Amino acid sequence: IAKSIGISEVRITNSTFNQSVSHYYFQPVVRIFDGVLPIQANATAFYVEGNRFNLTNRGAVDFHDSYGISSLWFNKNTVIGVTNAYYGLYLHSNNPIVAGQDYFSFNNNTLRNLTQSGLVLYQGSGYTINNNLFDNCSPYDIKWTGESAGLDPTESLTINNCYFNDLANHVDTTGNPEQTYAANDLVVAASPQLGTNHEPLWNNTVISLVIDKGVESISDPDGTPSDIGAIRAGDHNYDEYAMPYGNSTNIKWMSFPVLNEITNDYCMNGNFFEPITDILILDWVDWKPGANQRIRMEYIEQGLLNSTQSVSSTVGYKVQLQDEVVNEIRINTTGHIQAPTTVLNLFKYQSGTTTINENWLGYFQTDSATPFKAFSAVLDYLTFIQTQSWSMSKTAPGVWRSTSANPTINYGDMVVVKVSQDCSFVWNNSQPVDPKQIKIPQSFTFTEKADYIPLYIEFEEDDSLELPTEIGLYVNGICKGATVVEGTEAQICAYLDANEQITAENSELVFWYDSKAVSNNWINCKMTSGSLSQNRDFGNLFYSFEVNGKTELNPIIPVTSLAQNYPNPFNPTTTIAYELAEAGPVTIDIYNVKGQNIITLVNATKVSGQHRVVWNGTDKYGRAVSSGIYHYRLISKDKSITKKMLLLK
Repeated sequence: IAKSIGISEVRITNSTFNQSVSHYYFQPVVRIFDGVLPIQANATAFYVEGNRFNLTNRGAVDFHDSYGISSLWFNKNTVIGVTNAYYGLYLHSNNPIVAGQDYFSFNNNTLRNLTQSGLVLYQGSGYTINNNLFDNCSPYDIKWTGESAGLDPTESLTINNCYFNDLANHVDTTGNPEQTYAANDLVVAASPQLGTNHEPLWNNTVISLVIDKGVESISDPDGTPSDIGAIRAGDHNYDEYAMPYGNSTNIKWMSFPVLNEITNDYCMNGNFFEPITDILILDWVDWKPGANQRIRMEYIEQGLLNSTQSVSSTVGYKVQLQDEVVNEIRINTTGHIQAPTTVLNLFKYQSGTTTINENWLGYFQTDSATPFKAFSAVLDYLTFIQTQSWSMSKTAPGVWRSTSANPTINYGDMVVVKVSQDCSFVWNNSQPVDPKQIKIPQSFTFTEKADYIPLYIEFEEDDSLELPTEIGLYVNGICKGATVVEGTEAQICAYLDANEQITAENSELVFWYDSKAVSNNWINCKMTSGSLSQNRDFGNLFYSFEVNGKTELNPIIPVTSLAQNYPNPFNPTTTIAYELAEAGPVTIDIYNVKGQNIITLVNATKVSGQHRVVWNGTDKYGRAVSSGIYHYRLISKDKSITKKMLLLK
């Protein structure tokens, strides 16, 4: 094909080429040549896409654009060497001064068994290639050259998310020793795991390494990350499950709607949770299938307990990582979403007359729903509904105690329910609502646990009573939970110790106001026995408290203080809580026993009130420090306080 005047676009698509006649010049199947005609005012766009080249004694495409004003899209082609095949694409001698960034596209191609390299690049401004599969191409998968032909070298080459058998000879850069080269997120393995039609394998024994491993911003038609290569896997789903991290307990209630239940053992706990099954990362994973008792995967002396059981989308899980985990870990899953019509069985278990059984459910519907709609078929049998952030307790038939925060069940949530009799249902989201996440309080420090007791707080309608921004619950002087207030009703998840109770004598609420309308940001709320009640309706324990005009509210005068770090001793992460009497600059520094500054944790202007900061046991250069005693010092406008802590490894 020689470019002619007036031709703006040439397409060679969805064709199969099998010819094998010998020819000079590497015998291309298609040769696009623009070297002898006068320079044209209008460029030509060449599209070579979706083709199948079965090569014998030839290359696939030679693109020769001397003037650098035309463009080539070479995408989703399958180039297979049959006998003594040469190359997939030979990009030859374009003008780097004229060529623009969109001059060349080489994405999602499969190139196998080629003897003159899969891709040959000569002079050009800069190339970026994505999602290509190079399998058994020699002497190089990509030959990036220029100087050997007496031409200026290509300015740059970037390879994103491509597959190679190995990295020994995947790219020849000898012709461009001073140019920019980058390779990102490569998949390297002995075999790409393809079928007889060069498609990614996905069966009961294998799932190909190239599925969903392409550039994330380039999606396949089914919305999943693109596959590497020309032929994509069948329609499926893909999900990324973020593991808990970055707080003192690292607990998360969650479910896994998308699982690969095709490939044997893919969903086995030890395999599915592999990114976190390290003794330095995993604390435990709890789940409760059906009417069975709670099961835990954790490390014991014999190794990882319960690692051979399988993950299920219909079951909810509680995951806790070690305190030392401060970076995000994700579990990426290729599979299919649980069928929305799946029937879920709920079980009642009685000890005497008390219902104690919990059903841990996974919510795999893509649309969010309110609890009353989601459980509409069995609502009469439910006595308790609970997620990690909110709960609902039945107080009488058809009457529920909850909050006004419009609780919502979202995709991937874990939901705990109790029932008065065995029953079954299908998740109902026929009236979907917008996803809603409960806001996280920022002004209180507390330790989250695997289970909690709900405390429902109700504010009486009173124009003189301004609603606080956040509320913290203190039991015996220790914060046991907090919440962000979004209406006249609120709920605190109270993380109580074993046998610990909330009473008027040992407990109090602290209101925090983010408002200039109040004279003091911190108010103490006395919990009187007349307003606080403990309830066990239908065998479910919860607390209720009413704030009204008679409730005793007293301003808390903030003082600058520095709490003992928690935990202490620690390894290597600990939390430092502090309080400021007034707004202003504050610094918190860590020192070793020699008085040398290890790291500055805080150097900023802060508002008055309570704050916290986490130290992960590293110095200012990101290096882990050794075991020993360390001092931490707070300096504010009115005070300097120093305390010591112990790091034990």
